[in-house]
Amino acid sequence: MGDEADGVLYSAMYYQQKLAPVILVSGDVDHANSSKILLMELGVPEDAIILQSDAANLRQDVSRSLDIIREKEIKSIILVTSALKMDRTMFLLRENSLTITPAPTNYQVTLNDWQNLTDWKWQDIVTHLLPTSASLEQTSQTLWEYFGLTYYRIRAIF
Repeated sequence: MGDEADGVLYSAMYYQQKLAPVILVSGDVDHANSSKILLMELGVPEDAIILQSDAANLRQDVSRSLDIIREKEIKSIILVTSALKMDRTMFLLRENSLTITPAPTNYQVTLNDWQNLTDWKWQDIVTHLLPTSASLEQTSQTLWEYFGLTYYRIRAIF
């Protein structure tokens, strides 16, 4: 499951702490099904898991998830998603009467990473200037999120 496993673990924790009576899992079919299996292995009963796997992009995902939330008459949610996608998802949810508690996961930069990046040893500075495949992937994901958020904001104006 990779990075998405953090979201599943946190969702199960919120359920077990009785903060979330149901868990709505969204994403593609493979992600939704594997998340459901993992949630059940973590002790979440099947009837407390709602799957929404019929969306091609984040906008459709939010729209279809909102349909389910309205149908179930849910008034507040804990939004568990990657820290990278949180702003864009919150923006798409902005015009609803839901009470939303953001619960970001999968942070790409930790305090330890930041301290290593800001260490002023000349050897570290030189190595930090060299690109890595992980850094290029993070840059690509970050730009995708910023472009997506910009697109949705411009679209909201017109």
